Amino acid sequence: PNWANALPVDGTPGARNSVAPSLRDAGLVPGSLISEPAVLRAGMAANVRVRVRNHGVTLIANFKIACNLIPASPEFFQPVFLGESVFESALASGEEVEVLLSTPPLPAGEYALRARLSAEGDTNPLNDSLEIAAAIGLTPRATRTRLARLVGRGLVREIGTGPQDPRRRYFLVDRVPA
Repeated sequence: PNWANALPVDGTPGARNSVAPSLRDAGLVPGSLISEPAVLRAGMAANVRVRVRNHGVTLIANFKIACNLIPASPEFFQPVFLGESVFESALASGEEVEVLLSTPPLPAGEYALRARLSAEGDTNPLNDSLEIAAAIGLTPRATRTRLARLVGRGLVREIGTGPQDPRRRYFLVDRVPA
């Protein structure tokens, strides 16, 4: 017998217990989404790893994992598609498999790295996606170049004694409405 609370509000009268294992339920294992290397720089490729588990009672085959970078900063507006991996072998009830995806070179910015699973007939969408924060930094040279461009456009003010001053600081310019 299964004595846990039902998933839908007011239970499932006249239906199979909603907390019993689903017939078809592939899901991503919580905490298994990682990117390598741990520190990412713009222009680098990365490996994304995630584990998939068959939580259902029947075989799962032919599922797909898609990875995207979801912008967390106002500089970038569109998600960046990193690729997808298709797994064609069967996964028995209770089995897990690790899926590896190699990405193209990554753009700099603050993102959420999202992995999404899609499997035909999957009955539980609540465990089909995972997300982690990902900050992809610029190299020191690219950072200096970008700051120099922002200074040139009047968006940032540079305070220091000269171009070689290691204690230079950069501040956003306050715009006065015209």
